[in-house]
Amino acid sequence: MKNAGWGSPATDTISMDASLIENELPVRKFSDGQFNGPDGPGIVPFPGYLNNPKFPFGSVFPKVAGVYSWMQGDSEENFVKHKRTQPATWKYLTKPITYTINSHGYRAPEWKDIDWKNSVVLFGDSCTYGIGVSDEETIGFQLAQLLGRPVINLGVGGGSNTLMIHNATHLLEYFPTPYAVANIWSTTNRFRFFTEFHTYDAGAWDRNAVKVSEHTDVSKLWKLTFADPTHELGLAFYEGKIAKAIWQDRTKYASLSFFGDSAHYTRSDQYFVIDNKARDLVHPGEESCRKVAQFLYGKFK
Repeated sequence: MKNAGWGSPATDTISMDASLIENELPVRKFSDGQFNGPDGPGIVPFPGYLNNPKFPFGSVFPKVAGVYSWMQGDSEENFVKHKRTQPATWKYLTKPITYTINSHGYRAPEWKDIDWKNSVVLFGDSCTYGIGVSDEETIGFQLAQLLGRPVINLGVGGGSNTLMIHNATHLLEYFPTPYAVANIWSTTNRFRFFTEFHTYDAGAWDRNAVKVSEHTDVSKLWKLTFADPTHELGLAFYEGKIAKAIWQDRTKYASLSFFGDSAHYTRSDQYFVIDNKARDLVHPGEESCRKVAQFLYGKFK
């Protein structure tokens, strides 16, 4: 497989026009039988992407199905830098990495091809997605090998815990209840921001000014949201509580985190340490992913 650049799939691709989701016309009224407010200057239209059945879990970059060798956060440029500091035994000097992406940007099969009822679903961030590890090294792949059933990776790079909660509601609305669900919680200092045309997961990278919305200084909003550590704790506590309420009486459920404060605040089942052994030298490597897969196997077997 040739080395694919960021945004350049290494194999034949299925293109999905980003405008389908980002520029779809806003909706002022729904035909769902629920209350519709009157038209007026104070009524904001629902963004066209909001709860859109065409994109049940949204659309994340690169938004083009294919097989990639590099990914955001795991670039070829950084790899060249890392080679200078790693020993001759570093496995990624000779081992290529494969990222297999569906047409919505997720590291999963196309939604229509999934046997949801018999699958385990993983919600998470880049640690679950598997930045810096190959398809066969991810938590999802290793857990599927242990369980002998499909495991669906709904991890999103930079994703917030709020995103996981929102995607859980979409899973329940559009697909059968899965065999089991795990929340692999992200850091507690992220939140989901809604703009007219897309969502944005704000995080520590927003300490400096960023232009996301013409109406809001997201950098300032992020700083204010997490200025009080008890507020941050409270948000995480209720995210954990909401997820448990959604799943505990519907299917098998487990929760964990690679971040100690997040595991503590969300009242998770377990905490795992990031070994920084992925190719980007930041994310969990194959062995850390294996430990999580073994833990979840114990929960779901």
